[in-house]
Amino acid sequence: MWSPFTGRYQQVDSIDIGLRRINELTGLICQMWLQRHPKQDALIDVPDPAGSDGVQWAEFRVNATTFRSYDTRGFDRLGWLRAAGLLQAAKATCGKVGYALPAFGPT
Repeated sequence: MWSPFTGRYQQVDSIDIGLRRINELTGLICQMWLQRHPKQDALIDVPDPAGSDGVQWAEFRVNATTFRSYDTRGFDRLGWLRAAGLLQAAKATCGKVGYALPAFGPT
């Protein structure tokens, strides 16, 4: 999971934990946006991927404004594509790398 506060990927133990953490970070970033917090400019976007060398990967991002939007990309398409919501972005990301999103989905 990418942290825009540290500019690093952070390991999470499960998709459920990762999705909860994403919701927490998204809430914090949204508050920063609403309050026009000066440190908002210091947030670090996920880097563009280097060559995948045959590795299948996928990711999604959340644009944390008052109206959240979700985008996905992966090894077969480096450009971001819009997803309808968090659950759809998570499903698309998991499906791209052959992982089935647990039935409970994000919380």
